[in-house]
Parts: sequence; structure tokens; C-alpha cells
Amino acid sequence: MVQGTLVNEGERVASFVENFCVQSKGAEGGKLIHYRPWQRQLTLDLFATGEMGLRKHRTALIGVAKKNGKSLLGSTWAAYLLNADPEPGGEIYSAAASRDQAKIVFDETTKMIEASPSLSRRCKIYKTAIECVTGTVYRAIAADARTQDGINPSACIFDEVHRQPSSELWSIVQMGMAAREQPLLIGITTAGEGPEGICWDLYDYGRRVRSGEIKDESFFFRWYEPANPKASHLDESTWYESNPGLGDYLSLEAVIAESKQLPEGDFRRLRLNQWPAGAGDWLPQGIWNGLGAERQIKPGTTQVVFAFDGSFSDDSTALIACTVEEKPHLMVIGHWEKPLNDPHWRVPVDDVEQTILRLAKLWKPKEIVADPYRWQRSLQFLSRELGEKVVLEFPQSPSRMVPATQRMYQSAVAGSFTHDGNLALARHIGNAKLHQTAAGGQLRKTTKGSGQKIDLAVCAVMAYERASVLGGKKKAKIWNLNDL
Repeated sequence: MVQGTLVNEGERVASFVENFCVQSKGAEGGKLIHYRPWQRQLTLDLFATGEMGLRKHRTALIGVAKKNGKSLLGSTWAAYLLNADPEPGGEIYSAAASRDQAKIVFDETTKMIEASPSLSRRCKIYKTAIECVTGTVYRAIAADARTQDGINPSACIFDEVHRQPSSELWSIVQMGMAAREQPLLIGITTAGEGPEGICWDLYDYGRRVRSGEIKDESFFFRWYEPANPKASHLDESTWYESNPGLGDYLSLEAVIAESKQLPEGDFRRLRLNQWPAGAGDWLPQGIWNGLGAERQIKPGTTQVVFAFDGSFSDDSTALIACTVEEKPHLMVIGHWEKPLNDPHWRVPVDDVEQTILRLAKLWKPKEIVADPYRWQRSLQFLSRELGEKVVLEFPQSPSRMVPATQRMYQSAVAGSFTHDGNLALARHIGNAKLHQTAAGGQLRKTTKGSGQKIDLAVCAVMAYERASVLGGKKKAKIWNLNDL
């Protein structure tokens, strides 16, 4: 694409679709497709171009409830990419967990081309492929990833990502695009059955990009779901938030019937596009955001405690400081978290140790408390460097964490502390679920194998607990590292 020829490639996509793509079925079968406003805006945003005329986005996740025309929309993009992608010699793919699923978008594109006199003259249709006069070829592939290692995609429409048994096919497609100038991997899906797997990882990553926690312009995220996740599933206004086609080609009467016939969990996932909830959220909605405060605290001016929660590979490692004062203030000063889809990542232990040591010399904390699990050697190193009276163990046993969690909950509701507004901490607080144990409620993930991180939330509880003790609000026993 030549610089200056297009303000937004999405305009070109919409123009192509509305001039050449024919609806193959339904009430509008045989007519040229006319994008609805939401489809046009989605297309403009997805195919947005930058200053050099190249696409801004390389990877996309788009989530919308069932029967909102995902497959038709994906097929229009596939038809455009097959016929008008600026990069010559393209390889376009429809991908899914099964070949039948992958063929849905492929077959819809085939019918669209057959119904268009202009496109049918440009494309030769085979049983398993479509070839354009430009040399670009379009095929369907499924999750048997061992047969797909040699592909070099320029674009891929990945249907129902939540059904993928693993991240293998997604990774192969993504890595195969590395040599392309402006590839586009588009995942289109409905919410999955639980917070795990490649679709959840992408959804979680997309929320972090949307919130500003992660800066990644190459990743496009659009998820149609209720703004208030706790809104009643019978609230008709939430239906429109998740179903942009409602009242148009999606019948309102049909959704009313579904709301009466489907179990709430199924209705929320399939019709409201919401991921199933686990145990109850720890803090009431809006409480945490209301505690945010902009405070400039210089090291050495205020007494603080550090809390450290370490992991090895799958979770994240957290370091939080909390001021010891009438109204404590929580600050994230260190955070190491596994990047999306990187199975080889490990916590950089040396970097963690050196960071804690450097910050401890700068802030001079009254205490550094940590759960010793898997981090005994690091705590012994820090104890030698900083003093055994500073580095103390805080085992995350129910007898300690349950009352500490309850006290922090009560303080949050009462507005008795503030925090620095760190986006990762807010995400971990939102992920934290209150699971009931014999000792009482304790913070846990939704499921043991969930990719949702809560380490910063746990660390915040530890830091606030010790700051409360040192501030005279509570008396509690802790153990010296060398006494155990």
C-alpha cells in the first residue's frame, strides 16, 4: 500500500464488500451486502492504517454472541483479502478446531463469490481451495496442527477460538505470518465455558490492552458484552450490548424465549457473551476504583513495609509497598508476569532479588514479609544483605490469610486506605474470588488451572496486614526466618 493513498483501509474493505459481495441466503439472499453501522465501524477499526499506510493491527480478537452474523462478516473480510489484499502472493486461511467449523466461513465465502459475476470471473473455485487471478489462494485448515507447519499466511479468519483444544494451531498461524509485511490474524468467537485456554488468554490480554495496562497497538480487541457484568440477565438493555444484530436479523422474540428457556449460565455465555463466573467476587463492584489516589511519596520520607509474593512460571511475582500511617497507601513497586502464549517463560529470580535489594536500600522498609514457598534461598540472601530482623516469613496459611483478607475487606468498604491506581493490581483484585474454607473465606483463582492472576491481590493483603500491625491497629505474631 502506497503512503498517502488511503486514510483507512477499512473504507476500501467496506466499498469492496458493498459493491461486489452478494448475500447467499436469508431474506436478503441474492442482493449485494450492505454493512450495518456496527459492522462498518468494526471493519473501519479493524483495518485501520497508520502513517505509513500499513495496517495498525496484526492480531485481533472479536467476541460477539451467537447468531449475530459472525461467519458472514468473516466471509466478507476473507473475500476482500482474497481479491484485494495489497500484498501479492497471499495465503488466506479459515481456521477452527474442526474442519467442519473451519469450512463454515470458507463455504460462505465460496457462495458469495459464486453469486457475484465480478468475483466469479476473478476466482477459480476448487473443492478445498479458491484461487484468485492475483495468485492469492484461500483454504480451510483445522486443529490438526502437525500438518500445518509449512504455511505462510498473509491473513487468517479464526472461527470460534474458544473451541480450540490448545494454542498450537493459533501459534503456528501466528508464527507463519512473521515474514509478511502486514499480516492479519482475526479471531472471531463467542465466550468459552471457563477462564482458561487460548481464547481466555487473548480475552484477558485484550482487556489489559483496552485498559491501558499494556501498550500494544498491533492487537485489536472488540468484545460485545454488558458494561455491568452483574446486571440481571433478564434486563433487555444488556441484550443489545451483546447482540448488535438484535432487532434486525436477530429476532427480539427469539431472545425473549431463550431468556425463559435457557439456564442463566448458558444464556449469559451464549446470548450475553459473558465468561462463566466462578466463586463470588471478593470486593463489591466499584469499591477498589474508589480507593485510588494520586500521592507522590518519596523514598525515605514515610515508613513503609514491603510484601513479596513469588512464583516460578505460571503465575506472576509481586512486590508491593504499604505506608505505615493512619490511612495506609498501597503501591506496586515490582511486578513480573508471564507474557501471553510463552510456555518457556520463567520468573527472572536474579532480577527479582536485585530489584528487592535495590528498592529496600532506597526505601529502607521496616519489614519485608514473604511467603517462603519455593523462595527460601532468595529470602536467605535478602536476610543476609538486609538483616534478619527485616526479612520475615509470612506463610499464606488459612489461619493467617483468612483474618487478614477479612480485615482488608472491611477497610476497603470503609475507605480506610488508598492505592496508586496500578492497572495490573486492579486486574488481580478483580480476578480474586472468595472461596470458603474451614477457617473462612480465602482468596483463590476461579479454578486452580485458571490463567487469571491474583498474586498482586494476595500481596496487597499481606502488605496491608503488616502495615496495620506496625501502625498499631492490630497485634499479630510473625515468625523470623531463622526461627523456622
